[in-house]
Amino acid sequence: MSTFGFHRHSLSLKLGVTITAFIALLFISSVGLLYIRSRQLVKQEALERAEKALDKATLRVSCYLNEIEAVTENLKWIANQDQTPDSLLAYTHRIVTLSTNIDGCSITMEPDFFPPSIGRFSAYTVRKGDSIITQREGDYDYYSKVWYRTPKEQQRPCWIDPYNDYNAGTLSNDDIIVSYSIPLTDKTGRFIGVISTDLSQTWLSKTIDENKPYPHSYCTILGRDDRLPDISGEPCYVFQKTLHQTGWQISLICPERDILGSYKRLGYIIFTVLAIGIILLLIFFMRSIARFVSPLNQLVSQSQYIASGHFGEPMARTRRTDLVGQLQNSFSTMQESLAEQIGQLQQANERAEERNRELQRLNELAQKARLEKKAFLQDVSHQIRTPLNIIQGFLNVVLKNNSDLTVREKAHIMAMMQKNAFSLRRMAYMLYDATWLEKGQKLEYNDIVSCNAVASKAIDALHRFTPGKDDTVIFETALDDDIQIRTHEKRLIYILHELLFNAKKFAPDGTVKLTVYETPGTVNFAIEDEGPGIPPEERLRIFNHFFKHSPFSEGLGLGLYLCRHYIRLMGGELSLDTTYEKGSRFIIRLPLM
Repeated sequence: MSTFGFHRHSLSLKLGVTITAFIALLFISSVGLLYIRSRQLVKQEALERAEKALDKATLRVSCYLNEIEAVTENLKWIANQDQTPDSLLAYTHRIVTLSTNIDGCSITMEPDFFPPSIGRFSAYTVRKGDSIITQREGDYDYYSKVWYRTPKEQQRPCWIDPYNDYNAGTLSNDDIIVSYSIPLTDKTGRFIGVISTDLSQTWLSKTIDENKPYPHSYCTILGRDDRLPDISGEPCYVFQKTLHQTGWQISLICPERDILGSYKRLGYIIFTVLAIGIILLLIFFMRSIARFVSPLNQLVSQSQYIASGHFGEPMARTRRTDLVGQLQNSFSTMQESLAEQIGQLQQANERAEERNRELQRLNELAQKARLEKKAFLQDVSHQIRTPLNIIQGFLNVVLKNNSDLTVREKAHIMAMMQKNAFSLRRMAYMLYDATWLEKGQKLEYNDIVSCNAVASKAIDALHRFTPGKDDTVIFETALDDDIQIRTHEKRLIYILHELLFNAKKFAPDGTVKLTVYETPGTVNFAIEDEGPGIPPEERLRIFNHFFKHSPFSEGLGLGLYLCRHYIRLMGGELSLDTTYEKGSRFIIRLPLM
């Protein structure tokens, strides 16, 4: 090889490596920054998904625990009415039979409660597969067991951490269980026994684990003194929530390979393609430069032209067909291509900025949604806690001062307790319905009912929860009793009852009006009151879920949202009559048969 040929290849190699390295540095820097940023976003989204799954599992377990507490409290009230051995055995059997989530139930009385002829007594029912076994427990020291000792010492209902209740030779649960125990007292307040309702920890853990967000993630429930299992084998993210009823911890363990596994595989592919692209660029530049560096003497004038500062102006093309002419035309073409690429890069940057703004907007919406969720949970807690406190307070008054209360005072207390119990049930139904609708469920409406009859039933349902105010609903109809529609009768009565209930809250004297009339193709139910009405700025939002006129007002902000949704599922429409100026008027329109 000649000296010139050696320098030519050396120059092409140096230029090729330099240019390729520069371009590779730009690409690697850009791709690296985008990779890091996108990794953060993917990780953040994955963590939020895991937190939502944990919140859902916590809410589900809380509902189960609340159900167990309510069932056990009801059993306590029933057990206080009749405390014969046969009745106690029947009570435990009925609770386990009716509540499929309960694995066992026992009513254990103090050793001296029954006469010596009966002796120690404990009624116990346990679920064994598809069978339910009820019997009087054998004579063993169950008074020292944690499920009996703890509520007796604390003198209050309590949840017992997971424990093994196996007792050789007796009827017992083979699984690790958790129990909700309530102390029993007589009319004088003397401790007489314990009611204990059992749940299988295996079933509870399986229920929690159904909400795992990733293939290898898992949920676990820990007692107050339990520790998280050893997860030192691989990097994991651990999320924890505390059950307020029990103090237990629900933990969600997500391996890092699940959260970032697919993203890592994508990274390998990107960097592999990038490496291959850099090698191809190096080869291309070396071969291209090698073709054009030989006639260096002919490029001096062109180099001086560029060196004089004309690199920003388009280089003139030439008709020459030699290497210099081709190189000049190639430079001109490359300059035009660079200008076009710069324009495209500017457009790409503008699109990237627009996407960043969109991402920022979505992040703000996500933050707003998290805040709304937090506010909703706090509101639900407050709305539930208030009637519970009222019921508890009145219950304590009745238990402590029952003999000192007059008949009128007792009637007032029972009315207040009934009212607040209705509020709790109403909120529970709304939460259940909202969850049911979020799953995209369909509503079958095949009931053929009289329009006037269904309106009367809704008014009767309202009167049952507002006794003594039967004249507060004015009912007018322009239809004959034989005019019928196809609908879901139970849901339509519920919707009319909900609208009447809301109207009564805002009516100054509690009087509302329900009117039934017909328009071409539809039957209309109009509910109106003469209250303050709805401000114009809120009329477009009143049917949104969780919307409330004031954060301190009663309710969850789900009533109108659920009513409209169910009416639409029945082929109708619920709307606010904006022409009505004396208060508020809501109109339900349903198709005629």
